[in-house]
Amino acid sequence: MGTSSNNPGPNKKSPLIPPHADATPGAPVPDRPPNALSDYRRAVTTWAKSGDAGALNTAAGRYARGAVGGGATGARRFGASTSATSNAISGLAGLGGIGNGQASDAFNLSAALGRPIAEAASIIARAVAPNNSEADHVITALSEAIERAYDQTGDFDQESVTPDFLQAVIECSLVEMLFHDMANRLAGGSLDNVTPAERQLRENQLHDFISETVDAQLAQRVQTEGAPLTDPLVLNKFQQACLQSVIAEWEGLDG
Repeated sequence: MGTSSNNPGPNKKSPLIPPHADATPGAPVPDRPPNALSDYRRAVTTWAKSGDAGALNTAAGRYARGAVGGGATGARRFGASTSATSNAISGLAGLGGIGNGQASDAFNLSAALGRPIAEAASIIARAVAPNNSEADHVITALSEAIERAYDQTGDFDQESVTPDFLQAVIECSLVEMLFHDMANRLAGGSLDNVTPAERQLRENQLHDFISETVDAQLAQRVQTEGAPLTDPLVLNKFQQACLQSVIAEWEGLDG
């Protein structure tokens, strides 16, 4: 977090789902509602200046209903990220001797072993990132998610690859996907009109807000379905379902 940018982001003519990100390529893509991006950005600007929780709810509601077109369509925006996370989880499971480790043949992540966690996270994220315009978004979100999930000092090792760690990677990855989409990709310059210190506070506030919703939705799904850790296809569907539920929940917020 804390990456200030003057990137204007997409405009009203940009597709609702970036082509290389689509979880269901070939399926019809609806048009973004008129003024949805500008409405979202105005709400972000209002919240950034005030820090008010109600203003953040308004921004989240406008993000969910308009900027990304609702839960089902919005989740499709993260297809490249959920696929990369699924492959990373499955490859790490094989590296740690969890399950059958079938994906470790396709994604050999052993180069990350023995490296400082920030370096290891980057190696893992780059190994599974797509070779297209979504690569930077995937690498940023997934590497930050792995660092957060590791939650300890020292170098990355096989003994650390436990089911709890892998489940934490799933959770953190979902949070980072949404955070970067809301704060960086779609907000444009809406967070640039405050001081760096204020921006950091708002980013922390947004991160906590997203985490709370993801935690609740993920806990509910894990309780009823379990947490898939070795099959990338199953895990990809699991993440997509979580994202859809999170965005759908925000659709009901005031705004």
